[in-house]
Amino acid sequence: MSKKNLTVYKSNRITEATYKLNLNEQRVLLSCIAKNNPLEEMSATDSYTLTAMEYSEIFGTDLKHAYTEIRVASENLYARELWLTSKDGNPVKTRWLTSIEYGDGIIKVQFADKIIPYLSNMSKEYTKYRLSNIAKLTTPAHIRFYEFISQWRKSKNGIKEISIDQLKEVLGFKPTDYPQTKIFKRNILKRAIHQINKTTDINVSYQDIKEGRSITGFKFFFGKDALTQIELEDVIADTKKALS
Repeated sequence: MSKKNLTVYKSNRITEATYKLNLNEQRVLLSCIAKNNPLEEMSATDSYTLTAMEYSEIFGTDLKHAYTEIRVASENLYARELWLTSKDGNPVKTRWLTSIEYGDGIIKVQFADKIIPYLSNMSKEYTKYRLSNIAKLTTPAHIRFYEFISQWRKSKNGIKEISIDQLKEVLGFKPTDYPQTKIFKRNILKRAIHQINKTTDINVSYQDIKEGRSITGFKFFFGKDALTQIELEDVIADTKKALS
């Protein structure tokens, strides 16, 4: 398969799971997931390879750095865990991977048994996107925000409401991180939206959800035809001006 056509398929249960990965770990993991055929049954003995050359071409990384990045990321990934909600509604804690082999610029991974049902035999409730769409995103939070939007972009006319605490969890933060909403919006939310609008196939904008003067969440608008954040703010400003 062409590297441009590599597509990530993940059950929404993984998209919504609680976990912490750095940027290179995200890139390596998603690249290996994209090598899987999501319509077929995955076995615990199936392995997926990623070369430093592929990594370099997909993410625009210098080949010399790519060797180091995939090696270090693969070493760390073995210890990474996540919490997800099973199909029965029970919380499950599991590793992502059961084995990792590293050769001369090549890694080979096998996925954990508890993860396999959420990466194979996809028929409904999954998130799908081209790997190339997240290649230029520069933080793990930006990638996870893109996945969140991809999950919901075709529902309810491309509109999704979410509380601040829920959004923090989606992005890999704790509820106590960024206690000042204005700092969270400036350093995390607006930067993520700017990068996604600039480098991916999605336009996204938002409005604050308030109770009194307090911001309690956000309403997101997204899709190919959605206004960018700048366009939306211009519309809001023009509307306020016309009403004043």
